[in-house]
Amino acid sequence: MDDPQDTFIKMMNSMLPLEGNGFTMMKVSAEGENGVIFPLVGDFPIPENFDGLETDMLNNMFSKMARQQVCSEGAKAFFKSGLYVKFNFINNISNYQIDMIVDEETCQFDAPKPESKLAEADSVNNQTKPKNSMKSTIGKYEFVLSQVSWSEAQERATEMGGYLACPNSAEEAYHIRNVVMPMKNRKIAWIGLTDEVTEGKWLCNGSEVDIESLKKEAGWRNWLNRGRPNELSKRDFAHTTGSPGLLSRENSGVIPKGFKGRQFVEGFVVEWD
Repeated sequence: MDDPQDTFIKMMNSMLPLEGNGFTMMKVSAEGENGVIFPLVGDFPIPENFDGLETDMLNNMFSKMARQQVCSEGAKAFFKSGLYVKFNFINNISNYQIDMIVDEETCQFDAPKPESKLAEADSVNNQTKPKNSMKSTIGKYEFVLSQVSWSEAQERATEMGGYLACPNSAEEAYHIRNVVMPMKNRKIAWIGLTDEVTEGKWLCNGSEVDIESLKKEAGWRNWLNRGRPNELSKRDFAHTTGSPGLLSRENSGVIPKGFKGRQFVEGFVVEWD
């Protein structure tokens, strides 16, 4: 890239402003030669004056939010070039503000990854299993909280030695939703289903999945093929929903027109054999 700062700004502003997770992401602008200012306006808990322990707590909270927005593999090249992003978190009522800077060091792209606590299939209990189900013999999973596109989620799952989860049975669908996914503040996550090859034919790792059977047996509501034909042709990638179900979106993860809910997919589920 001849001008990483300008390229990053153009890419971001082609999607902004956007609303998601209770705040509005405003258009970005340049700061100096290597900086980008990224305003986010919402109901943020920002007091007028704070110090001591409160400062540390707030800094940790907003720093984590900032990293989640931009510390992805897709943005790695920008930060490696020396780019930094200054987030302006602004309370939409009081206008009180906290600034957070994210750069290559903050994202820690090359830091060793800590061992993950994988959700084991044997941890399924009677409250999370469908009626009359047998003890699960399926593999290992991990939910990764990261707002990325489906293709990037797939790439990261491969880098982790696995693949995006494939719910091939009602039992596995229950397991992914009720054991792997966080119960508190239910998140939505990419899984491996895609009909990118043939519209309406949902594949996972090259094998067709009977989504109607999942809907019937697991009690999932199925919005994968629901919508206008010209819109469905763009919605080739599946994710879980807050209530038991599946919805399809474009690769970017932006919510389809006519649907309410989370503006972006919030993470993805990795599966290992």
